[in-house]
Amino acid sequence: MTVSNSARKQAGQLATKIVYGLWPHADDLKPTWARRHPDDRPLQKDRLAPVTSTSDVQVDDLVLIYDETSRTLFDFLGMRTAREAASAAVEWGTMTNVVIARVTSTTARTLTVVECFAPTGFWKSCNISRFGTVRKDVAARTLRLNTGRRQIGHLGAVSELRERIAQHSQYEQWKAAYAAAQVEAQEAESVRQREWEDRRERQRPQREAARFLNEAAGKELVGWYEPFGGPKVNDWFSEPGRLRTYLAGLNAVGTIGDDAYAVALLHVEVIGH
Repeated sequence: MTVSNSARKQAGQLATKIVYGLWPHADDLKPTWARRHPDDRPLQKDRLAPVTSTSDVQVDDLVLIYDETSRTLFDFLGMRTAREAASAAVEWGTMTNVVIARVTSTTARTLTVVECFAPTGFWKSCNISRFGTVRKDVAARTLRLNTGRRQIGHLGAVSELRERIAQHSQYEQWKAAYAAAQVEAQEAESVRQREWEDRRERQRPQREAARFLNEAAGKELVGWYEPFGGPKVNDWFSEPGRLRTYLAGLNAVGTIGDDAYAVALLHVEVIGH
């Protein structure tokens, strides 16, 4: 049994559309990969303002951080519109050199920031009413400005961005989709739990067979693997007839009695050997 993810999909799509629509863009530009010349750059008004001094930001502002990882320096902020830059971390998937972070403190020469949650299209990331909330699973970073291999763009104050999100024409539509997504996700989890329990019950005879054989032999003859579950005869015994021969030998030397040996052969049948 499966559960449709239509509400979760809609919530994710609306979240990315609303959030990344906060920043300017120009539709008449070449694709990002084809912008090789100065004339291909977006206009200044369509780009993120670079952070070159700690006076350019305040605590609780959001910034975009681009760390150059190649030998050739690339003007990331200059060659992308603000919207393209802000959504780059999502579009690049596992690339981690572009992140959105929240400023937590400043000194005369440094910023301390913590990476934030941003909508990725997956519904769990798309509670945009809390956009800009720092992630608890990452450590704060203290950054020196103007290092030559890092660019920082100013995204805006968290409070202002959240206000603009709440005023968006599709915000109420997103709220309804997000609420439906939560219900949908709970239903899907219930379905997964039932399927898991049903599968474990169907596999119970095999699981008990594996346990009996291992206990009778005094060693692991059959492994059991989760989360998918299922018996796997250890490599040496996987050849046809070898497990039965081994058990017969244990019976012959008295390690396994005749009654236990008869039961063991039945369990071998259960696990398919």
